[in-house]
Amino acid sequence: MEKAKYLLGSSIVGLAKSLQMTGILSRATVFHPPSKAGYLFHEYFDEDYEAAYEFVLVTSTGKTISVVLPPFVSVQAYKLHEMRRGVEFTVPLIYLQNQSYSQEKLIIFSHGNSSDLGDNYIFLLELMSFYECNVLAYDYTGYGLAGNKPTETTINRDLECVLAFATQRLGIPASGILLWGFSLGAAPSVEIATKYKGIGGLILQSPLASLVSFLHAEEGNVSENQTDMFSIISKIGNVDSPICIVHGKEDRIIPIKHSHMPVSYTHLTLPTIYSV
Repeated sequence: MEKAKYLLGSSIVGLAKSLQMTGILSRATVFHPPSKAGYLFHEYFDEDYEAAYEFVLVTSTGKTISVVLPPFVSVQAYKLHEMRRGVEFTVPLIYLQNQSYSQEKLIIFSHGNSSDLGDNYIFLLELMSFYECNVLAYDYTGYGLAGNKPTETTINRDLECVLAFATQRLGIPASGILLWGFSLGAAPSVEIATKYKGIGGLILQSPLASLVSFLHAEEGNVSENQTDMFSIISKIGNVDSPICIVHGKEDRIIPIKHSHMPVSYTHLTLPTIYSV
């Protein structure tokens, strides 16, 4: 029985590799949204009688907790709505703002797998404080309070919507925006940085070189196939912004060699890699 399970598993992985992953298979193997959102948006009406949202954390037992804010810091919650091929998509996001910081600088954070805005809230506060920079974070389609099914296309579009919000609604110039992608979030960050020239910078934290490279990790193969999913390795050379890559030496989920792979394929400024 165990041998049968192994053979079945091997055949599925082999099929996935040969097909470069279909959309249905990729959702089953790649995307792992939390079973329950770690936060809520409580709706209320502001002083202008406009609908607004309060960002509230939710514990694993379902208890709600109001967020604690450092001095001069505010958290504003938004829902971006967009029709895509006749289907409405919602992108929940939070804007952590400190009025004492420059209002023309911003980090847009794209989180890793198996997490949402609630899970990342404390880290976002630390990020904000350490770099003395306001932070905008969001959830992908299918994660947190966002509905529908996640695909590579939808999460790329999610970040594109957030970038438009930052430049058009918040009035922050592209040159003042730093795209920070952690793990899964590195893929849409690179994708959007290739499409929108003049982005201030790109930080990739524990990035995946590509999905097929990840599946072939034990063989040491590298995929630069344009049809590969999350193919940072085939796109990073088209980024014209400064790039910094940070990766843990002992990372057992995404080995550090995934951060070294993109370097050899970067035809522009060589990224800086920090091993921690």
